[in-house]
Amino acid sequence: MLNKSLKRCFGILLCIMLAVPFLVGFDEAKKVTVISDEITYVEQNVPMTVEYIYDDKVAKGIDTIEVEGKIGRERIVYKTVTAADGSVKVKKISQNCLIEPVTQVVRVGTAPSVKTEDGYKRVKKKMTVQATAYWTHDPVDASGTGIAYDGTPAVPYKTIAVDPRVIPLQSQVYIPGIGQVRANDTGSAIKGKIIDIAMDSRKAAWNWGRRTIEVYILDEK
Repeated sequence: MLNKSLKRCFGILLCIMLAVPFLVGFDEAKKVTVISDEITYVEQNVPMTVEYIYDDKVAKGIDTIEVEGKIGRERIVYKTVTAADGSVKVKKISQNCLIEPVTQVVRVGTAPSVKTEDGYKRVKKKMTVQATAYWTHDPVDASGTGIAYDGTPAVPYKTIAVDPRVIPLQSQVYIPGIGQVRANDTGSAIKGKIIDIAMDSRKAAWNWGRRTIEVYILDEK
């Protein structure tokens, strides 16, 4: 009985002795000796976001900043740990906002438009017409009375005669190469898609002749 007990104790002791080197080696492999650590921080900009509002009441091409955006600022703190084996690990330990960014809000026009000398303007209708010209301010002769249908002076390059059934009277019309004019005159020969542009001389009107052009009836509301 005693011999069996001694044998059992000896066996347990032998197992412990065999296991010790393995356990010591395992612990040593996991052990890290820190030589130094360092706290650093970085300040950097935070980009602003942009929000777009699409507005079909504003002419396409016109973008308006309604809220001025601002770039933000943040601080990030890092901890750098250098181990005995020379390895270096960097860990982010905090990130704080110093200045909140402000979202920029932009209103974007989407209504049909035309680019004029005065900027983009909304267009109610685009139309292809035959364009002729008349003159009212020539010192020798004139092809018109100088007074438009509505009783106001026919201003060169600002007044056109139209068929009111096609282009309503008092419409603001943009003509590329001429500019913005007002449809406030009529004429017996102006029927259908024909316009007659007031010019300042016989020579200018004759040089213009008769042309097929595109005009834009502006939406001035």
